[in-house]
Amino acid sequence: DQEGRFITINNACQKILGYKPEELIGESLLKFIHPDDRTKTSQERMNVITGSATKSFENRYIRKDGSTAYIIWSAYWSIDEKVTFGIAKDITEKKIIEEQFFRAQRLESIGTLASGIAHNLNNSIAPILISVDILKNILLDERSQRVIENVRTSALHATEMVNQVLNFAKGTFGVHKNFNLTYLLLEIEKVIFDTFPKNINSYFDIKKDLLNIKGDKNQIKQVLLNVLINSKYALSKGGKITLIAKNINIEQFDNKISLTLKKGLYILIEISDTGTGIAKEIIDKVFDPFFTTKSFNEGTGLGLSTSMSIIKSHDGFLEIYSESGNGTTVKIYLPALTNSESVQFYEFQKEITSTNKNLSLSVDS
Repeated sequence: DQEGRFITINNACQKILGYKPEELIGESLLKFIHPDDRTKTSQERMNVITGSATKSFENRYIRKDGSTAYIIWSAYWSIDEKVTFGIAKDITEKKIIEEQFFRAQRLESIGTLASGIAHNLNNSIAPILISVDILKNILLDERSQRVIENVRTSALHATEMVNQVLNFAKGTFGVHKNFNLTYLLLEIEKVIFDTFPKNINSYFDIKKDLLNIKGDKNQIKQVLLNVLINSKYALSKGGKITLIAKNINIEQFDNKISLTLKKGLYILIEISDTGTGIAKEIIDKVFDPFFTTKSFNEGTGLGLSTSMSIIKSHDGFLEIYSESGNGTTVKIYLPALTNSESVQFYEFQKEITSTNKNLSLSVDS
């Protein structure tokens, strides 16, 4: 009506928004509009009322489950009945595809630029490393040796960063072989236990029947360590990190995942922390190359963008759920091999625990 309250709605709204028609009747449409779109929608509604032609516009609604739906409207004002008639179409999937396309274009441009910069940096670093080896044989006193070693370490670190940029730019992601994640996850758990601050509690829940995957073991390790280290930075005052790894059989996806993955068997690795979380204003940027919330000396901004590229090269999917102040959860989906055999988990557990008595393993069948 003229005040913007729903008068009558067909049953299609339940499919789009999750609300039954009777839940919306008498309610203001602005109540269900995304907060950032309410001013624009209010103005569009007035344009419809004061105009004689049909108006088309887009806005975002908040579904009953809290997710966002992108809606395109065709609406006109009936002078005789003093009501607005509108036809709404759900274009959420179209918007997701557009966002992925624009991101792919942006990554391609940045990759081309990064590749050129990385090659120039490599050419600059090589003479430094050669000079370090020469100076090490000339300046033999302890202080000089310490300074030279610091220069060498910094140059090698720069080389690693350059190689990461080159891998990202080239889209080359190693040799894929069949392997089981159980051993890799236990190895990572030991690294976390030995190196993370003691005010961070880690809990690994690795299901004993994990199927095999086909991939590059070192690059999957790189992804997992990157996510866990991000969690460590988010827990500067301490907290908890949880890693759960299990087999899942996905028969139906939500809109976002269905655009990327096929139905079937997957390994789901879910890493959660109780840290500071990610503000909604920047969560869509975390996969952009060189975007980082860390200080200059702590991060390059390539970790998550490279991780996303690696997981995609494995025909998998990576997504992040987070709210500022409420921690972060990263879910990694990797296709499982259906002809895999179960890992002899308990024998391996015995071998690991015998070499490190302080390592605590959690096994859930």
